[in-house]
Amino acid sequence: DIFDIDKQEYYKSTDRLEFIELLGMKSVPIVGFATLANEDITSLLLHATGYSALNGKVLREGDVYKCVTHPHIHFKAVSNEWLLKYS
Repeated sequence: DIFDIDKQEYYKSTDRLEFIELLGMKSVPIVGFATLANEDITSLLLHATGYSALNGKVLREGDVYKCVTHPHIHFKAVSNEWLLKYS
C-alpha cells in the first residue's frame, strides 16, 4: 500500500500500480481482477491453495484481495495447506 501524506489517504489500486511502474519498481504478482459478489469462503480458500506465482515451486500462503475503488477494503484468504505445513 502507498499512503499519500498530503491527501491523508491511501492510493487506489490502479494509482498504486501506475506509481510503482513510474518508479521502475516491481509489484507482488497480481493474479487478476475479479468481482467477488458470488464467491463464498470455500471457493476463496480453494483458490488460495497452490504454488507461488514467483517461482511455482513453493506453496503460496494465500491470496490477498483489495477493492479497486476503496483502498481500505481488503482481506486475505490463507491456504489451509500452507497452514498445515508451516504452522
